[in-house]
Amino acid sequence: MLHIFPSLMVADQLRLGQEVALLDAHCSGFHLDIMDGHFVPNITFGPMLINAVDRMSRNPSWVHLMVDNPSFWVDRLVLKAESIVSFHIESNFDFQHVVSQIKEKKLRASLAINPKTCVEKLFDFLNPMIDHVLIMSVEPGFSGQKFLPEVLHKIPALQKYCREHQLSCSIGLDGGIVPALVPEIKRLGVDHIAASSSIFNYDDRITALERLRE
Repeated sequence: MLHIFPSLMVADQLRLGQEVALLDAHCSGFHLDIMDGHFVPNITFGPMLINAVDRMSRNPSWVHLMVDNPSFWVDRLVLKAESIVSFHIESNFDFQHVVSQIKEKKLRASLAINPKTCVEKLFDFLNPMIDHVLIMSVEPGFSGQKFLPEVLHKIPALQKYCREHQLSCSIGLDGGIVPALVPEIKRLGVDHIAASSSIFNYDDRITALERLRE
């Protein structure tokens, strides 16, 4: 089953509560980006708003940390158990400390990888503590970019490595996803997608979300 997480980065920021109330029963949760203006040249949500969205939703959240210091931000998150927290292998971090922080909160530890980073760099970090991998299909930092199909080759390579090392990781994809791409994404075995413009660019958000699902 493909789980769809509307990405609130491009929602009307003055109507976030209404957007969450509208879509909550129709999605698997909400994708929430934290950008610090350093790791990427943009600033989005802080932990107080993310914690408020998580309290309002009946679903687990998916928080994507595009930050230099993921430990600082993980410490401030208060999320439902089994929410996903993705942090980048390209950032500066104490790997074991960040993973331990996430697991102590009963959250799912997720490694994120940029389009230009080769998938093999992930393999040094994968272990039974890692629950999820996020493959970026656009350059992180800004919405509205075109999907980069060349990242799709990372998925079978990651799956092969996990099989050979008896690891169990679900896979997420984030960036530029439109309905026409979904059949191939599902065929490759992706578990979670973050969708932004393909939902929030339309007046009828629910129909747009269902178009992705179908």
